[in-house]
Amino acid sequence: MPRHGKGGRPRTDIAPFEDDLRALFEEGLTFRQLADWLYEEHQVRCGLTTLKDRFRRWDIRRCITSDVEQQLKNRIIVLFYQLNLDDSEILRMLHAEGYTNISPATIVRLRFTLGLKHKDEQDIADILAYGLVEEEMKKGIIDGYGRQMLQVHFKQHNMFFSRNRLFKAYCTLNPEAVERRRNDQQRRRGEYIVPGPNWCWSINGHNKLKPYGIQIYACIDAYSRYVIWAYVGVSAATSLSVLHQYLHTVKEMGVYPQFLRSDCGSETGQISYAHFMLSSSHREGITWDDCYMYGTSTANQRIESWWQQLSRGLLFQWRLYFRDLQTTNQFSRDRIPDMVAMIAIYIPVLRRKIKSFLLSWNSHCIRKQKGRPNVITGKPNMLYMCPPVGTEDFKQYLPQDEYDAILQETPPWDMDAILPAHTQTWCDNQLRNIGFNPHTHDLEKPDHRKRPFESFYLELRNCAALQIESGQLPILQLLRAPVGGWDFEVSIYKHMFE
Repeated sequence: MPRHGKGGRPRTDIAPFEDDLRALFEEGLTFRQLADWLYEEHQVRCGLTTLKDRFRRWDIRRCITSDVEQQLKNRIIVLFYQLNLDDSEILRMLHAEGYTNISPATIVRLRFTLGLKHKDEQDIADILAYGLVEEEMKKGIIDGYGRQMLQVHFKQHNMFFSRNRLFKAYCTLNPEAVERRRNDQQRRRGEYIVPGPNWCWSINGHNKLKPYGIQIYACIDAYSRYVIWAYVGVSAATSLSVLHQYLHTVKEMGVYPQFLRSDCGSETGQISYAHFMLSSSHREGITWDDCYMYGTSTANQRIESWWQQLSRGLLFQWRLYFRDLQTTNQFSRDRIPDMVAMIAIYIPVLRRKIKSFLLSWNSHCIRKQKGRPNVITGKPNMLYMCPPVGTEDFKQYLPQDEYDAILQETPPWDMDAILPAHTQTWCDNQLRNIGFNPHTHDLEKPDHRKRPFESFYLELRNCAALQIESGQLPILQLLRAPVGGWDFEVSIYKHMFE
């Protein structure tokens, strides 16, 4: 007899798959992956609650051996430090990953064993916070951060203080940034409601540093505000570059969204085609509008809002500095020595700093907002990786055959390259000689934040000018923008699928 009455929902019968489920579970698959396996292989829909209930009845569990306990400790360290999760969020994440026999007490025990504490020591905290904020300011990363982002940043570096204590020290040391943030009022936006993670990824470029040879492109999940990727390099505005960013990401994640959203710029032609082809493999007969959304940049709220946060929290100081170099004739994009020095020094630095900002952003807590009752609150990484109960994840699993076919037709391109190989090698040697490593070097004094690494830039620029004047090898050059791939206009191709 079914559990429900006449007309009710029938009981999900997964008993015939018990042995297969047990084997897959022991291999490390999560409950979400097991549910996906049931549907894809046997067309059986089974919720996570039902699946966990059957596992309890069948007495299937992962025992915590010494090896597993060490794995748990390693995972807890990552969830605690890098993702900024509290005990309840760590428990949810571990349960979603298949550790169903982990209790809240186990989390607390393992966390204390590892020496991970949420609170600071009151007696010396003020002095330590002041000193550490001053040290971090030298690095030029935390300018423009608010209370939440400050606390997340320090926690990711194993430093634990209350957000009010950190912000108090920050206000004392950097009143200009606090005043600038206070005066930078956000524009009022309407409600932007998205049903769940991976329903829509918003993509767009940031062109404020483009006059200086530095281009940025990013993608954000519209539901969780989790930043999927952020590219920093010399070519973010070409169609082939954006395509490679997308293909690299979906390959690494193994999933892609139901929709992509962008403006109708020329750089979106190939990524829109690739996304349409991947989506067509899962949903027969779909049209272009069933998987891709075009609109103006200003209407692309999620990514535009994140650009505001990135600019206010990090990039504004670099724009002011680069503009001053240009005004004082210490930089011109028409001079190869200037461009070579700018790219060789500042792109690695900005990659490092934007990565740090991105980690803090994905781990900070989005609070309730007055007048916006439908805003999704929580931490972007948790909302994306482990959405609330009852929220659907719209991810589409990557069809390998279709992906390989697209990749085969895509001209190769090195996403990490910023200069031709011979020019990059020459720059690396010169920077080594003058004692500067752009991948690790930090500012030595807080006063240097307004003109970061200027002496190294000017020295490399002068060396590059002498090298070009000498006529000796290597001949310093800039990297050409990637070209090739499918040749079509976005508007024409869109019309074909309407």
